Amino acid sequence: MIGRQTQRLVRLVDELLDVARISRGLIALKRDPVDLVAVVREAVEASRPRIDQGLHGFSLIVPDEPVLVSGDSVRLEQVGDTALPADASRRVLVVDDNADSAQSMALIARSWGHEVATAREGTEALAVAKGFRPDTALVDIGLPGMDGYELAHRLRQEFDGQGLQLVAMTGYGRTEDREAAHAAGFDVHMVKPADLDELRRVLAHGRMRSES
Repeated sequence: MIGRQTQRLVRLVDELLDVARISRGLIALKRDPVDLVAVVREAVEASRPRIDQGLHGFSLIVPDEPVLVSGDSVRLEQVGDTALPADASRRVLVVDDNADSAQSMALIARSWGHEVATAREGTEALAVAKGFRPDTALVDIGLPGMDGYELAHRLRQEFDGQGLQLVAMTGYGRTEDREAAHAAGFDVHMVKPADLDELRRVLAHGRMRSES
């Protein structure tokens, strides 16, 4: 359990650092002779779980001979992994009273191509949601005042006819915590720090019942 949480934190930090470096123009490319055929094959292999989960049809046609270019193999594979398959853009509302946590999650969601708004507490979230009309709301359970359960209930009353996806973000993963989240109207229960692959899948696929 500790090892899994550590891996998630490392992955989260890596993605945030990449977003920050790109936004500030600080990405340093390590150019070497790179076989594009091998890079594409590795990107497809890395994306295979998302392709299979989404029931996408996919075929790969590449030359038998290497195609050599001067480039950064790691960055090229990241580009390929991001593009296979590309996520549909969604409006995501992040609700968390911890500013650093909210901004981190917003940065990651934006890096996946989503439009993001943030709120620090329940009343603000309801006001933002009326104008933003989110497709998905990532809601911290331990909000001050109106907690995440009450906010989910209010959002479900307000937007349920629009297929709003509600994702509970919490540090508690007991069975009773998951049951409480679903009873409050959440579609997905995720334990912090979130598994980024799972979160990306949840955002890409929209409303469904899931646990992580």
